Amino acid sequence: MHVITGDENEFMESLKKIDVSTFDFISLIGTPISALTGVDFNSIALKIEKELKIPVVVFNTSGFESYPIGISEGLFKLGEKFLKQSNVGLKEDYINVIGYTPFVLGNRVHLDELFEVLHSSSYKINTFGEDGYSLNDIKLLFKAKINIVISLEGLKLAKYMKEKFNIPYILELPVGVTGMRNYIDVLEEFNISIDKDIRLRYSNIDIGNNYKLDDKKVFIIGEPFIATAIEKCLKEDFTMKNISILSIIKKGTNSEKFYVNNGYSEVKFFEEEKKILEEISSADIIIADPIFQNFISYENNVKFIPLPYLGFSGREFSHIDYEYIGGKGFNYFKKYLEN
Repeated sequence: MHVITGDENEFMESLKKIDVSTFDFISLIGTPISALTGVDFNSIALKIEKELKIPVVVFNTSGFESYPIGISEGLFKLGEKFLKQSNVGLKEDYINVIGYTPFVLGNRVHLDELFEVLHSSSYKINTFGEDGYSLNDIKLLFKAKINIVISLEGLKLAKYMKEKFNIPYILELPVGVTGMRNYIDVLEEFNISIDKDIRLRYSNIDIGNNYKLDDKKVFIIGEPFIATAIEKCLKEDFTMKNISILSIIKKGTNSEKFYVNNGYSEVKFFEEEKKILEEISSADIIIADPIFQNFISYENNVKFIPLPYLGFSGREFSHIDYEYIGGKGFNYFKKYLEN
């Protein structure tokens, strides 16, 4: 409470009573109260580092924005603080996977197929942030020859590492069969050779072309990054054309700017959630969090494909059986689309 209200001396005295010798670093995180009272976290951080000899990372959050900006800035701040040119050693056969967040990607199990592909290479995999953020995890980032970015939240850190340390990155989520085939090809361009049996597995999958879905009007409601990857899958694997992506992130917010500035200008953002319901009234197919199922009229034979979005509905639907990556994702969507 002392740091929130700006009482630095009381905060320092309280902190000195704690044994910080086992800590990798201390985080100072903003709140709505500290944003309103104008607490100078950077000044406090310098004081802690000087007196306690421990690194401090400042996250100047206000509590008034949604998670994408917070996660993106959090990952970037860790990199900016601890990734220094003087610490960079020889590159090893490591691949960094950056940007895993259950808010966007759901439970880690839904990425198993992607990790199976990556592990089939000769590279070791470092999934940054999967089990927390220690200094050892951060040091491993230096060893990588490439960063695999699996959410937009990880992009700012990847760009920073590309600029400062010339570590290239791939920003892609391989949804569906064609998506995974293309993904493997991109990995090969970076000299990451995937096991030939796995390559053959995807080559041998018959995606078919008799779905007759060209005229169907599809709405994907969800996080723009994963929704765009699903859109590509529907176009490439199912030859669908009339697809719109809608976001629950409010129009006019910094979170909207976060996506638009990163190339997602075709996504539709709305000022009110009821506007989304009006937009999808003409839908033939809807892919969305199951919570939307309660607001859809099935008089027009609307086909609903559930895809939980933990950043919206929390863990309420995280247990349901769904997939989106690679062959599993293709089979999941096919199950609904061919009936």
